Amino acid sequence: MKKRLRLAAALSGAAMICGTMAVNQVSAEIWTMVGSETEEKDMKLLDDKGLFNLSGEDSHYQVYMQYCTDYHDDEVTDPETGEIKIERIYNDSCRVNVITPIMDSIWFVLRSDLPDAEQKMLEILDQYYPEISETFTQRVPNENASISPMFYILNDGSSTGPYMYELRDLTGSAGSAERSDSILHDLADAGLISEFYTWGQGAYFQQYFGWLSYAEDGFDKEKVEGWLAVHAPNCSLKENHYENDQLKWRDYQIIPDESLSFEAQFALVAEIYEATGIRPAIYSFDDVQQTFAKNSLLQKGDVNLDCEIGLSDAVLLAKAAAGAGNGLTAAGRQNAELDGAEGISAGDLTALLRYLAGASDTL
Repeated sequence: MKKRLRLAAALSGAAMICGTMAVNQVSAEIWTMVGSETEEKDMKLLDDKGLFNLSGEDSHYQVYMQYCTDYHDDEVTDPETGEIKIERIYNDSCRVNVITPIMDSIWFVLRSDLPDAEQKMLEILDQYYPEISETFTQRVPNENASISPMFYILNDGSSTGPYMYELRDLTGSAGSAERSDSILHDLADAGLISEFYTWGQGAYFQQYFGWLSYAEDGFDKEKVEGWLAVHAPNCSLKENHYENDQLKWRDYQIIPDESLSFEAQFALVAEIYEATGIRPAIYSFDDVQQTFAKNSLLQKGDVNLDCEIGLSDAVLLAKAAAGAGNGLTAAGRQNAELDGAEGISAGDLTALLRYLAGASDTL
């Protein structure tokens, strides 16, 4: 049985810090996938010739190919003893990964250690989306259903939080860097959040396989064979017939030249689609997943996550260096690591004080 690949690393390079909230496209080189028995490898950007533009509308999706190793278990008979054993067979394979940026949503994680944090958050959001608090109701853990047309809570699976909130804006305000920046600063100034992701930093992620096969419905055998004869004469088209008690059906499969790499095989069907409009029967290998870019609150020196670097950060860092850092979030601790040594120490405080005093230009 094939194992599913799991999302191991989200976007790590789309650096967006407080005060410089540009809306960035999802970048190809910083996405990786890894499976439990698959070596992690970078994905390669592909030109799908519009093959995955299923909606027919202008779309910003990106397509990547990633080589991996699959396996399956076969029963093998020992020729000497006749004993049947299970042998694991490995074979090189690849996945086509389609990533579509989500341009109409903002996400943030509310701090779970603050009293009345949710109520304060709603009061802030009411300034941007009047009456949003009136439609908001705390969800039972593990429910991801819509609360209102604009506001969701995405439970991380625990009963106590922290929770990730999704604010969806289907109006003309979606994608506005100014609005996103303003919401970020208001929530951060109130000390309410530990993570923040702006428009375009979330993405839908889906894997596909089986791009050399074609369903009978809508397939033009003559047209595809004609194209192969001219452009890929070393490839052939195989017709497969299936039958059970109720149905008979067939499909078609391109048998590629043995010299063609997986990438070249995908390019072949993409070119056929561009020339003929005939789409292969691509299958989803894994469910759509949602992932995010770099947390906008990750900024060296911003220990209290208020989007500014000042004396209040130095005070909090001094407490943490003295062993009284219980008030720091995970992001705050990451921002406090300034001297290159592991752990929060007096060296981190010294680095921050030098920066605040103008003795150092960088942190």
